[in-house]
Amino acid sequence: MIIDFRVRPPFKGYLKDYLYTDIESIDQYLSPKYGARVSASALHRSLEELVQEMVQWDVVKACVPIRRADNPESTNEDLIDLLQIYPEQFIGMAGLDVQDTTTALQEIEHYVVQGPCKGVLLEPSIYKNQKAFYANDEKQMYPLYEKLEQENILTAITFGGLGSPDSTYYMPQVIDQVVRDFPKLRVVVCHGGWPWVTQICALAFERDNLYICPDIYQLNVPGCQEYVQAANYILQDKILYGTTYPLISMQDGIQCYQNSGFKSDVLEKVLYHNAARLLDLE
Repeated sequence: MIIDFRVRPPFKGYLKDYLYTDIESIDQYLSPKYGARVSASALHRSLEELVQEMVQWDVVKACVPIRRADNPESTNEDLIDLLQIYPEQFIGMAGLDVQDTTTALQEIEHYVVQGPCKGVLLEPSIYKNQKAFYANDEKQMYPLYEKLEQENILTAITFGGLGSPDSTYYMPQVIDQVVRDFPKLRVVVCHGGWPWVTQICALAFERDNLYICPDIYQLNVPGCQEYVQAANYILQDKILYGTTYPLISMQDGIQCYQNSGFKSDVLEKVLYHNAARLLDLE
């Protein structure tokens, strides 16, 4: 069984995102760089085909984050509609607009505390047309962390890779301050803190509440084997599987993780048990 921690399905607002409007060009651009292709379900922009693909590859759950920073067309209401159609296949991660703290606090209550979502996604460093924030911005971010910690809500943060104004936004000490100041807040860094792989693995080893989802940065990029080494030994319970679908197909994502050198018992944790535990599924 597999839980994919990062999936953007072809549904409603997501179909207006560049991930789908320009999916053919994205496929041509990414395939030689990551050694993976997008799937037919993504090219066909078919939710039904995605669900079939999940069944084929034994993906029993997929976490769907709403990306308010990068794609304002997708909304939490879209996510609620998706969960009503496929309640067993998808897990909601409500997207919070960190530009508007008051509204974000209300959305935590509405979509997670009183609603069906299992967690939230924060993307403070990715805003293209508005001010980007560091994840440890005390004025803008800390009121959200306080609420999320109080309610014991799983918090995913896009932290690593591309998209921020500069590389300082993803420096390890930024997220380290957050998890130290909120020691009961469970934080998953999506994009795995890349390229600061050694440093983020060291932090996850030292901080009980920090978890890593390398997702696309497990696929043939410099430093990817460090995630494997960490998972095989010091971080067996801290690494989560994710594809960043539609950028990577279920097949290529799973086969990459299967062939990356994870120990067999560790691979079971990475593909399923670590996420299941965080999501209260076991």
